[in-house]
Amino acid sequence: MTEGHLAKDQLIQIHLQLIRLRKALVKKGVLPTSPTPDYTDLNITPMHVHRNKADHARAILVLSRELGEVLDREDYNDPLRPR
Repeated sequence: MTEGHLAKDQLIQIHLQLIRLRKALVKKGVLPTSPTPDYTDLNITPMHVHRNKADHARAILVLSRELGEVLDREDYNDPLRPR
């Protein structure tokens, strides 16, 4: 592995952590139960270890975009919001 490049197992771990974060936000009622169609259309989960690095990287980008949009909302960033 060259410097600056992630190995496939590292991408899968990031993918898994983003799914866990998404599930926690669903449980808190911040996100809808169903993932975005962009993620669903990829037809991949962290358990699909046979898929290539690019597939997991795309999933990471789609999940990151969805989570970033939620975390960027003013009401979610309000420090006075009950947790």
